[in-house]
Amino acid sequence: MTKPSTKFSIQGCAVEAPNGKSLALAHDIKDTVQIGNLLIVILHVPEGATLTENVFAISETGQILWQIERINETSFNPQDRYLGIVTHDQDTVTIGNWNGMVVDVDLRNGRVKAKGLLK
Repeated sequence: MTKPSTKFSIQGCAVEAPNGKSLALAHDIKDTVQIGNLLIVILHVPEGATLTENVFAISETGQILWQIERINETSFNPQDRYLGIVTHDQDTVTIGNWNGMVVDVDLRNGRVKAKGLLK
């Protein structure tokens, strides 16, 4: 028997997990991808706010499992926030930022496994 697909619901800055638990994040949600029972969320950080580590993993029970690792290449300029999900598989998600940096992130812990420039 196949396990039913788990669905997350997103509205503004809120995520509702499949178990019904609601989680409010600091900013509106810009981009998401569900990989298995994990939701990867990129927050839309408004102009004037600083949050360069704006990527989170949320479990199917509505818990934040990790926030993306801070790296030197993106942590000093407040404009270097992450903007979108490029690709993903069962172990890694590739995310791009405003400055052309792309990072491969380990889905188990939010650590950056590889990084490079898209430009």
